[in-house]
Amino acid sequence: FIPFSNGHGQLWPLIVVGWTLNYEILFYVIFCLGLYLRRPLLVCAVALAGLSLTAFLVTPAGDIPHFLLNPILLEFLGGLALSRWAICLPRWLGPVAVLVGLAGFIAAAWAGGDGGLLRPLVWGLPSLCLVGGAIITEKKVAWPRLLAPLEKIGNYSFSIYMLHSLVISFAHKLLG
Repeated sequence: FIPFSNGHGQLWPLIVVGWTLNYEILFYVIFCLGLYLRRPLLVCAVALAGLSLTAFLVTPAGDIPHFLLNPILLEFLGGLALSRWAICLPRWLGPVAVLVGLAGFIAAAWAGGDGGLLRPLVWGLPSLCLVGGAIITEKKVAWPRLLAPLEKIGNYSFSIYMLHSLVISFAHKLLG
């Protein structure tokens, strides 16, 4: 899980899909500190915003600081905001937020690129709208049982994500 430069200008851990776990672990460490200080949301917001803003102000030396000082951490702030406000928002906002999120994804894909330092706006904001809209809708509207298969896929999604590159590599070697 230790990130390193791979010679192509990319900074990844040896098992590439582990990059998300690195950010999750950092978030959990910060959240634990916040729980210890009895101010989890405040500590997380200040720490994540501080680390993200540092990425805009300095060029970190070394692979690990460069990896950890990343504006992607602002997307965790979006998750914190949803944890507090999504269930309080009006019902009509759910489908609107989903549509805005989907439109944002289409615009980001059409524009191309990963967003660089603007990633939290290019990809994070549409994600926030899509997930927030789904949460609002889920809490305020009874989902039909037709969606049960999608719920099962959602339950399996992290396992699929963690294994997909290994399965693809194995299939490529097996099938050429």
